[in-house]
Amino acid sequence: AAPAPTAAPAPTAAPAPPAPTRSRAAVSTTVHGTFAMLGDTGSRWYIPGAPLHDHLEARVGRNLYDGPGFFTWSGQYSDSARRAAGDALVAWTSAATDAGTLDVVYAHSHGGTVALNAASVGQRIRVLVLMHVPSVERMPGEWAAIRRAVDRVIVLRTRFDLVVLADTLASRLRPPRSRTTFAQTDLPHELVDPTQSEVATPIDLFSHDYFLRVPTWERERLANLVRRQPSSSA
Repeated sequence: AAPAPTAAPAPTAAPAPPAPTRSRAAVSTTVHGTFAMLGDTGSRWYIPGAPLHDHLEARVGRNLYDGPGFFTWSGQYSDSARRAAGDALVAWTSAATDAGTLDVVYAHSHGGTVALNAASVGQRIRVLVLMHVPSVERMPGEWAAIRRAVDRVIVLRTRFDLVVLADTLASRLRPPRSRTTFAQTDLPHELVDPTQSEVATPIDLFSHDYFLRVPTWERERLANLVRRQPSSSA
């Protein structure tokens, strides 16, 4: 008789990411954008030990999370993935700090959408730094929830960012739609939008990673901007 077929081995589940080290005080974190985890290690600006991560930790605040279990998400290009990631950021914050508050969030591309999604469900953020982030369409009530949850927003953009422009064009074919800029009525913010005379080379005006470079942060004195306390009359 023919031998009985051997059953295929059950797939092995991916190991769960390590839990973050808990802090009593509020922590800061990075939030990467779409497909960021597919790049080589050198391009992963959000990883502890990366040049920009080290610069932010040294020049802005030592509470930037740099241990195991730092925040990541799937990086999938879909609204549902970004919504799930927003909920995951809320859960990560609860695990990382007793304060329940994020101090400074540095978010790139649709990582900014993830951070805004977290704020829309009540995650408190003191300073939200949005780098090359498209403005995704939201209901007025959701924008109002974000304004209540976030104390201060800084938008860093290049005016001809090709990736943000492509996202805006693609969103015309599927909801939710996005725009290249945030309306001040939706999201009051401080804007850094360099002109051609202010960037290192004209091609930087089209870049999607201009604000992920340490020389840019040094040239624009962005650490000082993030650290600056808003005036009481603002």
